[in-house]
This record gives sequence, structure tokens and C-alpha cells, in this order.
Amino acid sequence: MYKRQAYGREKIPKREDETPLADCSPEQAVDDSDATYGPRKAEGDRAVFAAAERGVRAMSVRPCIVYGPHDYTERLDFWIDRVNRFDRVVVPGDGTNLWHRAYVEDVASALRLVAEEGDAGEAYNVGDRRLVTLEEMVTLIADQLDTTVEVVTAGPRELEAGSIEPDDYVLYREYPHVLSTAKLAALGWESTPIGEAMARSVEDHLESDRDGSEHEPDRESEERVLGILDTF
Repeated sequence: MYKRQAYGREKIPKREDETPLADCSPEQAVDDSDATYGPRKAEGDRAVFAAAERGVRAMSVRPCIVYGPHDYTERLDFWIDRVNRFDRVVVPGDGTNLWHRAYVEDVASALRLVAEEGDAGEAYNVGDRRLVTLEEMVTLIADQLDTTVEVVTAGPRELEAGSIEPDDYVLYREYPHVLSTAKLAALGWESTPIGEAMARSVEDHLESDRDGSEHEPDRESEERVLGILDTF
């Protein structure tokens, strides 16, 4: 699961100048696959730093999971669709999972600000200044849909009833992934209030044909989990 991260070590929070980058072998550098995504991102940062040493005004901007309108990955759409269609939503684990996310417009503003005000050879993390857990995210979606939802948390044993693994859920990460954004904020950057960002995301979802159905698990599998939990 952690192969997607350019950072080479799990820390809370991850700071640009303190948390080591992942290693990248010559073989990984030319392997255009998901398995080498993180190492190749790290190698890209090292190329930026090397360019800066040669006098190039080069900086690295490191967004975490990006969400917002027109998101072709449909990661957030999966959860919006669940909340919009059902009054009970299964959340893996205990609901306190933290995977840092970044609103798309804030990533754009960060790119411009770093280009204008950043220091050559530096890296800048981008992520919401206010983080929400997975359960809080579901509740926030419900607020924007003007509805209520029962969040049903389920551990690995309960999820087995639907042949589901916790990692099957998009935007779930067992170990917290949190970035420090203080360095970017010191340039004057601010993130969009989380409620406003989610409102725009939900509005765009409702106007689109995205439903996140390409992501697992399907609702039928979840219904089996809910059935087991209802017998407890």
C-alpha cells in the first residue's frame, strides 16, 4: 500500500527536509508500473534538486491525494455515491483512518506560489490544512448532501463476511499519512476551508456521471457485512 508514496519512511507528519525519500534503483527508474510509482517520484525530486545545484530555478511541489471537481480517478466519487444512495455506509477499521488529501484548486495555487516565491532546490508539501478522518469525511459529505447517514465501522473479521479486505476501500490507509504543510504556508499559502472544498466536490459529482463504481467493494458485498453486524 505504501508503494505509492515518494517518502521512504513512515513518519507523522512527513516533513520535506526531514523525512527520507524512497530509494530508486536503475531498474525501477525505467519501470513504468504502479509498483515503482513512489520510487520514481522520489527520483524526480532528486533530479529537481540536482538541477537547482546547477543553477536552474527548480522546485518540487508534493501534493498528497488530490480531490475535487472533474476528478477522473473517482476516488471521492465512490464515497459520495455511497452516501447519496444509502443511509448506512460501511467504513473499514474504526473510522479514525487518516490519509492526507489536497483540494485540486489548492494544488494549483501552490504550484503558482512556489513558482513565484519558492526557493530553488526546495520541496513543498501540499495538503488540506484541516485534516479529516475517513468517518469525518463521510459525515462531511452527508452534510453537503443535506442528508444523514449511519457510519458502520467494520474490522477485518466483520469484512470477511463480504470477502472484503480493509485495503479494498479507496482512500483507506491503515497507517496515517500526514504531511506537514508549514513550509508552504510560510510563503503565504492557504487551503480552501474543508466544508467549502467538499461542497464544490459534491456539487460537481451530482452534475456528472461519475459514481466510483470501478472501485471496490461493491454494495452487494457490503450488504453481507451489514447482515452479519446486525446479528451481533
